[in-house]
Amino acid sequence: AGAPVSGCRQCESAAGKRAPVLWQDDLWAVVHKQQPCGVVGHLQLLAKRHFQGPSAFTEREATAIGLVLRRCERALERATGCDRVYTAALGSPASPHFHVHMVPVYAASGGSAGGQPPIPLTNTPFDAFLQEKLARDGVVGAVADPAKCVAAAAAWVREMEA
Repeated sequence: AGAPVSGCRQCESAAGKRAPVLWQDDLWAVVHKQQPCGVVGHLQLLAKRHFQGPSAFTEREATAIGLVLRRCERALERATGCDRVYTAALGSPASPHFHVHMVPVYAASGGSAGGQPPIPLTNTPFDAFLQEKLARDGVVGAVADPAKCVAAAAAWVREMEA
């Protein structure tokens, strides 16, 4: 495990081949979720090294992940004005590369980024993640405004540089 894998979407994203890399260090890269996106400011933290999950972390990766997530999420809260950030590290046979979703959660006001609360399907925190599936499926009202996504990403970069 480690070297980029041909055909791996996350390896391609971490290398800036699928979307602009907003921030990176020697271990991690951050990108905005690709369109169609359901949540303004939905970022992904990608391992630069190809591996399945935390059990394969090196000591450096294990030590760094908490600090990087804290920094990224604090910047995301400031950049979007969201109420909180949901964090999920998902892995599946279809996506066997460690990555973390950072999904802003907005109240009715939409925060400074103009995000919106998710469509209430289950009235649970999972609605924020289901919003992404609804956007991919083309459900009316589920796709976030692409211009707001770009603006939120730019604001996040400014916060990371501050």
